[in-house]
Amino acid sequence: MLEQLRSAGNHLHVAWDTYFRVYSALQSYQIQRNPPRKNVPSELSSLLDTQLAFISSYESKIQEIKVAISRARNYSLGLAPINSLPPEILSRIFQLVSPQGCDLHELSSDKRHFPTHPDHLTHVCSLWRGIAISCCSLWCHIDLTSYKPYYNALVERAETHSARAGQLPIELHVMDDVHSRLGRSPLGYDQLDKFTSRISGRVKTLNFFVEDNFCGFHRSVFSTVLLNQHSILTKLIVRTENSPSASIHARTYTSSPSDIELSDFLLDLTEDQIESSFAPLTVLHLQGVFPLWSSTAYHGLTDLRLLSTEHYWSIVKEAQLISLLKSSPGLRIFHFGLRIKEPTTGEVMPVNLQDLQVVKIFPDTGGWEDMCPSNVLRLLAPGSRPLHLSFGGHYAAESTSFAEWDEFFARSRVRSFHTCSILPPMDILLRHSAYIEHAILDHQGKPSWKILYPPQLDKMASLPRLRSLHLTRSALLEDDLRLLVEYCPNGIVLYSCYIYRDEGTEFTPLDAQALADAFPTIKNSETPPYPLDDPTADWDHLD
Repeated sequence: MLEQLRSAGNHLHVAWDTYFRVYSALQSYQIQRNPPRKNVPSELSSLLDTQLAFISSYESKIQEIKVAISRARNYSLGLAPINSLPPEILSRIFQLVSPQGCDLHELSSDKRHFPTHPDHLTHVCSLWRGIAISCCSLWCHIDLTSYKPYYNALVERAETHSARAGQLPIELHVMDDVHSRLGRSPLGYDQLDKFTSRISGRVKTLNFFVEDNFCGFHRSVFSTVLLNQHSILTKLIVRTENSPSASIHARTYTSSPSDIELSDFLLDLTEDQIESSFAPLTVLHLQGVFPLWSSTAYHGLTDLRLLSTEHYWSIVKEAQLISLLKSSPGLRIFHFGLRIKEPTTGEVMPVNLQDLQVVKIFPDTGGWEDMCPSNVLRLLAPGSRPLHLSFGGHYAAESTSFAEWDEFFARSRVRSFHTCSILPPMDILLRHSAYIEHAILDHQGKPSWKILYPPQLDKMASLPRLRSLHLTRSALLEDDLRLLVEYCPNGIVLYSCYIYRDEGTEFTPLDAQALADAFPTIKNSETPPYPLDDPTADWDHLD
């Protein structure tokens, strides 16, 4: 092979040099002709046409050869160090760069979107294909939908993934959006039923998203997984956008057709079967649809996330919420975005959660009420572990009790703090800054807003200062930023922020140099160490 390549290259060099020399002389030939405009011989004209067509036809072939040579060059051991790594290292790299989520939510009626990971790793080269296929953990995520244009292809893809995953536990992701409802297969789901029956004993994570009502397709998958006698299901994710408070419970009547669409998730199982299947759960993520508040699904959890839908608040009674929290004393992660009904008047004993490390409050439902369910804080008594506390979304300051914030900080060790749209009273953060290593103020203010006034500085002169303060996606006045420097003299970093100078009649944005001159201790960057749309994304990845 090497000698053939060398010989072909040498012949091409000689032939090309000769060809170039001869045909480059045409220009000199035309200039030397007398008279220069006399018609060229027809034989020469015909030859030139032939050669022009010949050269043009080789342009695409030259591009093909360039691609082939480049690939061979890149995949050679000397020039592509990644391919010289041991297979187990390359396999680990594949796992590390795998996306945390999938793109099943991007399915569309025009078929432009289809899940591609990790399948595309097998299309790079034979080496990568072999390593990717042999890495069982790459194939544990399986996507399914009832949407007709994708139904068969996804079931076939699921068969491939389950086989390549070996005997490893499976993460089963089922999604139906409005397209799915309009385009469900009229032929039923026999193929899917057989598949889910085969893998039900390997499903460790079940992830459901249903934009519209629940139907027979969803009940079939859900019931099949729950009914397996050797179920290893420990993580359940169920989300819907259809109802503010749909329930997951047993069907108590038999007159409805099996494929009727209902807002509640009614299963053709007994309550005992459902509760028995829910008992081993340790991770439970819910949005808009919930098991009964008395369910064993809420017992023994380490990760509990209770959220409302985009447009409607879901409701839980305070007594029910307290009972849920007491049922999971080992809780480590808690996301909350429900409206608490019938709160206890007066003092309430917070629930001891010694292992709690992440608390995220989600005030914004996208509706007309900018309410913040921060009153859940009075129900939480974290232990001595460092805690991450976040208030995401948008809400009105008057909808929250900053006194409850202060009391929560006092009985916790808040290491990281994040808030969006509302700046809390700075004296709260300063009083508890001994534990706060990092604070993020996201989406703060507009140029016309004042976030703090100088007279308040005197009251906080004796309080310790913050060590690290990030401002992201914010628009502040120069004077406001100067006040923040008072609270964090040496640790402020700006990411995608705009700072304005009040010129009396207008606000003038400061450019990078003017900002550096006015605030020499502040760093200004466009590359944050976290996703700007979710600065707290990595908080939930606990060791």
